[in-house]
Amino acid sequence: MGTVIGYGEGDENEWLIQTATGVVVADAGPRWFQSIDIPRGEAITLTGRWDEGEFDVITIIRADGTQIFIDPDS
Repeated sequence: MGTVIGYGEGDENEWLIQTATGVVVADAGPRWFQSIDIPRGEAITLTGRWDEGEFDVITIIRADGTQIFIDPDS
């Protein structure tokens, strides 16, 4: 759980998330597969798993309660 403070690679759904314990790189796969736009400042909750220093996202829960599901094999 945290707030989007920036973006990673332009061809990826990748965000920098400020959490209570620091900044996390969250990766939800390539934009060509599914383009996800989340603005800076939005609070989101993520589910997924750690992989080589970044968090691979499986589910995004937006501030308004909307859920976005990511294919874990993408």
